[in-house]
Amino acid sequence: MKMKLFSSKKQIIIVCSIIVSVIAVGVLLTLFLLNGQKQPVSSPSSTISSSSEEILSEDLSSEETSSEEEPQIAVPEIKLSVTAPVSSDITVNVPYYTIKGSGEKGKPLLINGTEIALDDTGLFFFDVSLAEGENTFSISHKDQTLTYKIRYKKIIIKEIYPSSKITVESASDLTVSATALKDSTVTASFNGQSINLYKADDDENSSSGEYAVFYGSFKMPVNTGSAKSYGKISFTASSSSGNGYASSGAVTVKTFDASKYDGGNGYPAGSKYLNVGTTYIAEVVCSQAETFNASDATDLSRPTNNYLPKGTVDYCSPYTKSFRYSGNTIELYTLRYGKQLYKQTENTGTNIQIYEGVLPENNNVRIAAQEIAGRHTVLAFDVDWKAPFTLEYLPQAYKNTSSSGRDYAVTEATFSYIDITFAYAASLDALLDWTDNPIFSHSEVFQNEYDCTLRLYLKNTGKLYGWNAEYNEQGQLEFRFLNPVELKTAENEFGYSLEGVTVVVDAGHGGKDCGATGFLNGTHEAQLNLSLAKELEKQLKELGATVVMTRTEDTYVSAADRINKIKDAKPDFMISVHRNSASNSKASGFSTYYFNPFSASAANAVFEATDQKGLYKHTAWSFVRWHVFFLCRVTDCPTVLTENGFVSNRDEYNAMLGEEQHQKCASALIEGMIKYFNSN
Repeated sequence: MKMKLFSSKKQIIIVCSIIVSVIAVGVLLTLFLLNGQKQPVSSPSSTISSSSEEILSEDLSSEETSSEEEPQIAVPEIKLSVTAPVSSDITVNVPYYTIKGSGEKGKPLLINGTEIALDDTGLFFFDVSLAEGENTFSISHKDQTLTYKIRYKKIIIKEIYPSSKITVESASDLTVSATALKDSTVTASFNGQSINLYKADDDENSSSGEYAVFYGSFKMPVNTGSAKSYGKISFTASSSSGNGYASSGAVTVKTFDASKYDGGNGYPAGSKYLNVGTTYIAEVVCSQAETFNASDATDLSRPTNNYLPKGTVDYCSPYTKSFRYSGNTIELYTLRYGKQLYKQTENTGTNIQIYEGVLPENNNVRIAAQEIAGRHTVLAFDVDWKAPFTLEYLPQAYKNTSSSGRDYAVTEATFSYIDITFAYAASLDALLDWTDNPIFSHSEVFQNEYDCTLRLYLKNTGKLYGWNAEYNEQGQLEFRFLNPVELKTAENEFGYSLEGVTVVVDAGHGGKDCGATGFLNGTHEAQLNLSLAKELEKQLKELGATVVMTRTEDTYVSAADRINKIKDAKPDFMISVHRNSASNSKASGFSTYYFNPFSASAANAVFEATDQKGLYKHTAWSFVRWHVFFLCRVTDCPTVLTENGFVSNRDEYNAMLGEEQHQKCASALIEGMIKYFNSN
């Protein structure tokens, strides 16, 4: 018997409809799952045509393809960036300023309505003249507008020291200072004394400023009563812009303590030795301590003075001579032999230790060794005690050594001998044999009234290559004189090999000390110095030289650490790489600097080789100049500091960013070194 499933046609139609609906929903659900929910289902009863299936198929293929492609990175929008001024409201003391920054090339940039051109890298600069008071500048670029206020305030005397009341030791020296317009004549008056203040040396970062620091020194009264006020110090500055006046607070002088000068030193007035008493001893505790004239109010570095090695001792004054510089108080002790030394500095730390003691009345000096050791001529002396000495290049003419215009530039090195004077020496035994010596021809000994001098005659006028003095492990005073380099010819672009030659390459600044600010954020002098220094290192090594770098990364290296690396390397040449900067954006050119007269020929050789290449424009800023830069004062070898173009000049700055420029500039510096070596 057959079962009857449906009783009517209507039931059959209903069942078929249900079956079709179920199948349709199943297909849609399958496509929905395969398509990752990209195609929404409108209703369970929706039908899918063959064309819609093709679309879904194309969607799936497209998604599979796109998932394998690299993600698209959006190009960041270039916005207006202003690097100078560094803040929206600044005050300056000069009537000019350069606004610097960057933007999007091809888009207009306006400063107070004037359109300013952007170069190919998007950099711009705009020199403005300032009126006294507030100057407002509106900088517009695309949808940005930035407003800056630059206030120009002309002041004749900006700062004085001391500015408030001060208490000082009786019979001590008080150094006073005034920061005034550079063209000023500055005087100071105190307790019936009137002095002219001298202008200090410009440091590396202030040479383009309108102000300078002026110094002078007053001898404090000998006050035998109770502490007493002697009134104020009055300052006057006369300049082309007018006169300025300022006064300190009251100066109080303590009671004089005669016991600190008890005994004197037995040297008559008028001799170079000073009566500082015989109570306190100063001992040099740093590797080498720079010396300054005792008559100077401050630390005036001079090539006529020399460094004293660690261990040197002498009687010293009971009081320091102090002065203010860049917000810091600098202290100097005066030594009996006629020089003064730092108590401590940021660069070298503690220079001397002071303690009570007694020194021998005289010293006796005897030659212990004379030899040529490697690249040096070495003289070692036995001494009774580690007394100070002086070393001078004689006879040498300098450009202008007056206190009002101190400049130790040399037209040429004219010294034909060096004098080493051993302080307090009662005898000097130095019978020396100079046969076949590459530096010296003969020597003499002079017995002076209070000391002895060893005179070493040069084979060739001005041909000294560097020297150093220290106490060796046997306690002997050892002088090391650098012998001249003899280059061998070679088949390269320079024609010579540098095999056997040691060069220290110093990349100026670094790390927290970025140096002069460049046009681009993050690319300043320190990085540009390092790029050129590394290229110089590479080319020197290719010529066979041994190269010592003072830094190889963008890290901070102290001046003392740089000096120590030079001394440890015992090089034949030291070159320091810097970039220049000026408030005048048109300033451009290459320059070299030296300190010691025997380094002048090296500075000239490097300058001439670079200048002749035409890598920089020959301008008013292109020169060889004497300066007191810290590294230039090293005596171990010829030392030259180079200023390789201006980061404040747009064209020169852009060139510095290119590798090709570094290669050409390094090659020119090397050509100058080779020229110097071959002139010896």
